[in-house]
Amino acid sequence: MRKLAVYINATAQRAESFREIQEDYDLDLKMLQDVRQRWNSTYHMLVRGWRLQDALEEWMLNYKNSTLEALELTDEEWIHVRYIIALCKPFAMWTYIYSLSSGSTIHTAWGVYECLFNHLEDQRKKLQRKRIPWKRALLPAIDASLKTLRKYYSRTEGANGTLYNLGTILCPEYKLNMYDINTWEADLKQRYRREFL
Repeated sequence: MRKLAVYINATAQRAESFREIQEDYDLDLKMLQDVRQRWNSTYHMLVRGWRLQDALEEWMLNYKNSTLEALELTDEEWIHVRYIIALCKPFAMWTYIYSLSSGSTIHTAWGVYECLFNHLEDQRKKLQRKRIPWKRALLPAIDASLKTLRKYYSRTEGANGTLYNLGTILCPEYKLNMYDINTWEADLKQRYRREFL
């Protein structure tokens, strides 16, 4: 997708011809390219590509050459794009929500981690049952994501855990209800309640 975006945006003529094709689809969108330093840019690139799929396919038919043939996505690769979008969506959503916030968010951290862990673990379970090689190939990426998430989550334990605990309980929205979630271990629930008291 990145190479296709670069190819289309490389010249004003290509970008304009792509814009003209989009008129048939009531769209006027530029192909996005991901940037390593920008959070969620790969997600946004894939979502934009997915949204422009029909226009892209028509444009590539009209302007076919050897370079474009190498960049064209197969039906199966479009399915890959959809899977990756679904995997990344909660991360993009929470990043967006936090980027809008100008106040304290410590009270939401554990809930967000809970959401992200559950999402990745659910996706992992679903993919483990699949037999198609490319679907199973996503498992190492999910494992790497879980490992990274655990690393960051571990920073909310120990002395920092007290701050996260108090921030969560003092929030009128959560209070002690946060610890009623089934995935919280009983000893952690008791520890954090005692700590608060």
